[in-house]
Amino acid sequence: VKGEFLGRNRCFVIGGLFYMLAALGVSTFICIIPSLKRKVYN
Repeated sequence: VKGEFLGRNRCFVIGGLFYMLAALGVSTFICIIPSLKRKVYN
């Protein structure tokens, strides 16, 4: 039972980490795009 719980927990943790990384990537992307556009236009 303990191993099963750990397995499920691991999946949840990995999913959470991927979600966090995706959110960070998207927010960074949104922050970077305007500055990149500014550089291109200037």
